[in-house]
Amino acid sequence: MKKLLVIVLMFVILVLSACTDTAVSNSSEIIGTKEIQTVNIGVIAPMTGDAAAYGEEAQKIIDYSIAEINKIAEKSDYKFNIIYEDGRCDGASASTAFQKLTDINGVKFIIGGLCSSESLGFVSLLEAKNIIAINGWSSSPELENKSSNYFDLSFNDNNVGIEIADELGKYDRVSLISEQNDYNKAMREVVLNRLSEKYPNTKVVSDEEFIKGGTDFRNQIQKIKASNSEIMFLNPNAGVTAVSLAKQIAEIQNWNIKKIGTFTFNNDEIASLDTNVFEETIIVDAANIQDPKLSSFVDKISAEKGSLDSLGTYYTASTLDSVNILTDLILELGDSPDDVKKALSERTFTGYLGLIKFDKNSFVEGIKGARFIFRNGKVENL
Repeated sequence: MKKLLVIVLMFVILVLSACTDTAVSNSSEIIGTKEIQTVNIGVIAPMTGDAAAYGEEAQKIIDYSIAEINKIAEKSDYKFNIIYEDGRCDGASASTAFQKLTDINGVKFIIGGLCSSESLGFVSLLEAKNIIAINGWSSSPELENKSSNYFDLSFNDNNVGIEIADELGKYDRVSLISEQNDYNKAMREVVLNRLSEKYPNTKVVSDEEFIKGGTDFRNQIQKIKASNSEIMFLNPNAGVTAVSLAKQIAEIQNWNIKKIGTFTFNNDEIASLDTNVFEETIIVDAANIQDPKLSSFVDKISAEKGSLDSLGTYYTASTLDSVNILTDLILELGDSPDDVKKALSERTFTGYLGLIKFDKNSFVEGIKGARFIFRNGKVENL
């Protein structure tokens, strides 16, 4: 009987907690003589797992930025509260995170997901619940026009895939090694379609794949080596998977093959693994943002929260722009998703990325990739 009472009491506590969390979305408090309305904003990003470093850095940027914004927002009787949920760089986890943020926390606005798999996991749910998502990170072309409630400040990987295919098209025999997740599958498809359409004389002699989160790629690497390919497209997900793949490639002796990769390979750790192996590797990634104001802001965040080595200047800028645009619109228009959606669809904004205009599309217009190269163990602009 006592055990039954304990279970009942625990259930009641959970129900009351859920009710309390839901009420927070429309809560207000008295600060001095003013009534301040709290607006909850959800963030979906990988806080655990292989890509956690990106989620942790995004949190540093958002936390610092929101603290600064709230100093101004209180003058307009508003306060922003950020609620983080772990999307784990996975569609199913992101969908669960979305349901919690909307059903329990009652959020109307979401920043994220950081990984394309996360965004694809909840983008189809936005319109039914009238939730607005603004994203500074996800780049899969599959996200374009999935929802009129979704706005993405990242570059579109369709453009990156075309640039990679155009480089591969200079060779007769090419190979690919790809991870089996949403981002990498979409990138692989763009590259293969472009090669088929524009470069009929380029033959794909090895097209290898490995499971999401894989750790042993030696079999696939040996197949590519045996294919006598001239150039290899490296297409793993971000984080430890990319580093592990690079280390296993570096183990192969006397193998002279050119390499090209995406942002997942754009870090000095990989570049310095073995300069004989990775020298002259080409990376197609987001452009570096050369803005003294951004640099100054990043220095302040790093001094208070810690380094921002993983996201890079583009994604730091896109994160800040996402936060600033969303909070500015809420302060101007109130927390009406319909009003914020209309403004995002029709207006032009100015941010660290420059002029930002969606023109009723999912991705911001005019964002293209940039090229980098590994030289002497470092990443340089090409």
